[in-house]
This record gives sequence, C-alpha cells and structure tokens, in this order.
Amino acid sequence: MMQLLFIATALSFSSCAGYSDQYLGDANGSDSGSYVAADNPSYKIQVGDAIRIDVWRVPVLSQQVRVGMDGTFVYPLIGSVPAEGMTVDGLRTYLTDALGKDYLVDPVVTVTLEPGTQKFFVVGEVKQPGSFSIDEKIDVYQAVISAGGFTDFASKRVKILRKSSGGKQVIEINIDDFSKEGRTNPEAVIQPGDTVVVKKKLF
Repeated sequence: MMQLLFIATALSFSSCAGYSDQYLGDANGSDSGSYVAADNPSYKIQVGDAIRIDVWRVPVLSQQVRVGMDGTFVYPLIGSVPAEGMTVDGLRTYLTDALGKDYLVDPVVTVTLEPGTQKFFVVGEVKQPGSFSIDEKIDVYQAVISAGGFTDFASKRVKILRKSSGGKQVIEINIDDFSKEGRTNPEAVIQPGDTVVVKKKLF
C-alpha cells in the first residue's frame, strides 16, 4: 500500500511536469502485440511506433505511449526513455531495471507493439502509391496489391529497399517468377520500414 501511495504521489508530480502529453491512454482491454514482434524479435523500435507497457499489479503504470520524432517517449517516474533502436525485449529490460532501481521491488514489466503501427511504403508504377500499415504478415505481391496493383507501364521486376544492421539492403524480386514458385521466398516478406519500388518496364 505504501508503495502504491508513493507511486501515485510521484505520478502527480510527473503529470505537473507535462509527462502525460505523449500518453495515448490506459493500456487495458484490447488484444495487444503484433506479428512483427512475435515473428521478428530483432525488430528495432522506430519513430512513430505505439507501444503498450504493463506493470503487473501496478495499473497506474500501465500506459500506451508513442515514440516521438526524437526517438523517445516520456514514462512515469523514469522520464525520457530512448526507445528508438531498442528491441522490444531490450526496452522491457530497460524499464524493468529503471523501475526496480528506485521505485519497485522486482517489477514485472510487459512490453508489446500495438498492431498497425508499423508501416511499409510502395512507390513508382502502382495505382495508389503511399504508406500502409502492417496488420498481418504480407509479402511483396500483397504489398503491391495494397497499393492498387500495377499500372499498365509497370515492370514486374520490383525492388525492396530494407534497412539492416549493415546499412541499406536492396532485394530484387521478379513477381512473375515469385508467383510461379509459390511465393515462398522469405526475403519477400514485408518488414516494417520496407519500401517497395516498382519501376517502368522497358519497351
């Protein structure tokens, strides 16, 4: 009880300092997580990602936050958290250590990415170029369909521009071959931040 009273008092000071501006709401209720976090534990948190944080038996610390343009978000008691570039598990460890250092005894923290916060982009010879949410596992063919499909002038040889630890990776996919092979190329699965480039075909 004393621990909760202390936290509530600290939170009132945090609110006065403007810490609540980046909160998206209380993280209770709807199903959480994302296929990205489940299938790719090495995924690095990016600007704009919405993150759900739950602390077991301390509901006042359960928050839904969004990573700001500076790569951080503000969290009660801790302050600014440099989330960009961390994995989900890395962020969980960071929060657990920070809360356990001065405020809680053996805190149990859960961190998940909210569905639909990860984006990919399709540009070039498609009917509706733009950015799209990753709500489920999709491949490059489905990404093109999300953008309205190919124009009449599109080449079926597309490129996926992907950020990796070694820099930018360029993956070339021939959609015709990809379809004939049963769409089994694992590199063709769209990852957060991917840009699919569809060029004009050469006549």
